[in-house]
Amino acid sequence: MQFKNPDVGITRWACVLAACILVSPAQSIAPRPQDSDQSAGLKLHVETTLVTIPVAVTDTNNRFVLGLEQKDFRLFEDGVEQKIAHFSGDDAPLSVGLIFDISGSMDYKLRTSQAAITQFLKTMNADDEAFLIEFSDAAKVSVAFTR
Repeated sequence: MQFKNPDVGITRWACVLAACILVSPAQSIAPRPQDSDQSAGLKLHVETTLVTIPVAVTDTNNRFVLGLEQKDFRLFEDGVEQKIAHFSGDDAPLSVGLIFDISGSMDYKLRTSQAAITQFLKTMNADDEAFLIEFSDAAKVSVAFTR
């Protein structure tokens, strides 16, 4: 930038520099408006009329009853029957601890008990887990939780 009168050029630059100096501190000192979500914390409000109710049904011998359908159930809330909107027979993962007596008192029952455990473990799903504790004089974890 060239000016015919050098005093005018210096005066203009001095004005621009002074304006920058005056504006800069004002911007850094001025309080910043806070976002209401940040100052109050994040809040989420959800309303639903759909509720999951896990159910396990057993017979008189305490064995699980399988193959039940929606028509086999009625749902009540405060004495008023409610509509079952969705129904599924999901098989939830199972966590099982087996405690196995290997003491002398199991002498002739040991093979039968081992066969029963083996048969039970064969019925487990991939997401199920089990552990085995054996005991005689003392208990020890033979197999930790595994899938």
